Amino acid sequence: MSRPGVHAVKRAAAVGICALLLCGMVALLVVALQVSADVRYRLRLVDERLSRLSERAESDAAASAAGLQDLSSKLSGLSQSTRSEIGSVGRSTRTDLSRLREGLTGRLDEVTQRVSALAVRQVDAAPTEAAALAEGAHPSALGAANAAVSPAPPKTEPAVSPAQERDLSISRQSAQGEAWFQSGQYRRAREVFATLLAQRPDDAEIQLYYAASLFRSNPGDSSRYAQIEKDLLPLLAGDPPSVLALDTLASLEVEQGRWPQALEHLRQLAALAPQDPRYPRTAGFCALRVGDTASACELYSTAATLSPTDTETLSSLGDCQWSLGQAADARRSWQAALSCLDTATPAGARAGAQLRARLERVSGDRVTP
Repeated sequence: MSRPGVHAVKRAAAVGICALLLCGMVALLVVALQVSADVRYRLRLVDERLSRLSERAESDAAASAAGLQDLSSKLSGLSQSTRSEIGSVGRSTRTDLSRLREGLTGRLDEVTQRVSALAVRQVDAAPTEAAALAEGAHPSALGAANAAVSPAPPKTEPAVSPAQERDLSISRQSAQGEAWFQSGQYRRAREVFATLLAQRPDDAEIQLYYAASLFRSNPGDSSRYAQIEKDLLPLLAGDPPSVLALDTLASLEVEQGRWPQALEHLRQLAALAPQDPRYPRTAGFCALRVGDTASACELYSTAATLSPTDTETLSSLGDCQWSLGQAADARRSWQAALSCLDTATPAGARAGAQLRARLERVSGDRVTP
């Protein structure tokens, strides 16, 4: 190839290279322009968002300032109104107190004048009356007149010995403990009677209330049952025995499942407190546990008479009557129990479903709620 041809090829190659470089630069420029446009677009979005946030912040600040100004004005008005009301009440109160003080001062002056006049009349009349009684009267009349004129000796209050003061303190504490016990606050009652028992360990009433409150403040704590029973047994020797002692002992025996002993004590309680339905009802429960269904039926019947709307008693009475073959009486008892139930509660609804199932089973008819 000739030298001119070589130069032409080189020029063509250089032109091609330049063209390629130029194309690359153009492509880079295009990409840069696209990136720049995208950046400008995103910056514009950011500016718009910042502008909106600024506007919202300004509006919120203006609203808050307006609200604070309104609240401040309301508080100022309220404060002024309150101060004026307090001032008017204070002025009215001062006026009323002034009038009351003037009225009391006037009444006091009037009472003082009356007392002074009465004292003067009594002093003036006393010698005259005494002289009239002395003229030809019995000698005792003269003594009475002189006694009327002479001042009476001052009365003195009898002194209270330390022992009497201690007895009064123990009586007050015992009354407070009994009040705690009667209101069902057995722990407080136990604390009071424990303190009193340390002072009077031989007092039977304090022993009784301490044992009863100890049992009731620790339900299910069998570790103290033996000591409680030991403390209660001597208190049953009275005639009649203590109802509270019998009640506590029977409750303890029921907790322990000692059904015969509990039944005996509950029968005594039913005789001592014939208007309390708890004793025949619990006695009926114990009679069932010892297998005496007839006695249980009799006891539940007594409890139902005393408490005719107690659903548990009526239901248990119906069960006993059914076991004894008294089907008609059992149905009446169950129906009475069902009519007294509050089926709006979950427990009442369950008990009602059980009673209806029993009635349907024995009668064959559907019992509606």
